[in-house]
Amino acid sequence: MSKISYHGALAPLEEACRLAGWSSISDLMSVSGSGLWRKGQIALRHLRLPSRVLQTKTPVLIRDFSNVPLRAVFSKMQSVREQIWFVVNHNLQWAEGSKTEAAALKMLGEKGAQLIFFEEVPSSVLSKYKIDPTHCFSLPHPVPPNVLLRDRSGGVQTIGVVGQFRAEKGMDELLEQLKPLSSTYRILIALPNRNEFQAQSKFAQDTWFELRDSQDATDYQKAISDCDVVVLNHPTKGYEYRASGLIADAAAAHVPVVVRRLPLMEKQIAFPKSVGVSFTSLNELSACVEQVDQKLKTGTFLFSDYAQARSAQALAKQLEQICPIH
Repeated sequence: MSKISYHGALAPLEEACRLAGWSSISDLMSVSGSGLWRKGQIALRHLRLPSRVLQTKTPVLIRDFSNVPLRAVFSKMQSVREQIWFVVNHNLQWAEGSKTEAAALKMLGEKGAQLIFFEEVPSSVLSKYKIDPTHCFSLPHPVPPNVLLRDRSGGVQTIGVVGQFRAEKGMDELLEQLKPLSSTYRILIALPNRNEFQAQSKFAQDTWFELRDSQDATDYQKAISDCDVVVLNHPTKGYEYRASGLIADAAAAHVPVVVRRLPLMEKQIAFPKSVGVSFTSLNELSACVEQVDQKLKTGTFLFSDYAQARSAQALAKQLEQICPIH
């Protein structure tokens, strides 16, 4: 059984680095276990980072890093700083919610760390963390390849809710809006943590939806492919600076999404072609689904064009512009 990699949609970045002649490091937080053991293993991997970087003769792209342990070792890489780029994914979100994380990110900014953000550089917060905008670049969130494609020209028949059950993601509020739609559409919920859903959700005992286990990566991808639209209800607070791997995974399967109207996600679903619609209030959910239904029937969603612009080949060309190999 292969576990879901929640940053699996970022995998094309590694291929993009290879094509651009860069090196990539993406295992700093890929450790098992929990609590102090996991934190210790993450810290150890960060401590080893300078030696790995200094042995590299090419530009290096580092993703999935942790602000605090990186702060402790960044000065050891200062001599090759201009050849290192750090991909900011959850890091800004953490900094906005923690003084310790904020202090660490601010130090990285003061030391001149070069940062890559998804979709756009968040210029409104750069000065807060002493980040030099000339040390920043943006990339579109990658879209991984996917072979689980099927025809959806018949419109929306199955609405999917996919991903980890977390109270702060507003899944119960989302299900509240989906329940009246269950008489018209099939509702599919696919979660890797069904036990938490069944222990915490007020809908745990309901039977108007199909509940699947998606712990396995194949089951996760199959669940997305079985949907005609995937709906997300990320909260406004904390997710304004986050792109979504689920949006990328859905787009790879040619499945449109309905998401909350947040700055980065709004750009993510629209560039270079639309792959979804957004709402400001959950009361708009039914209308959004109807809009997706019409777009599917008329072939308005151009998933292939979207994926091509976010492929490893397209990203490689942008990396070559950031730091050319001479």
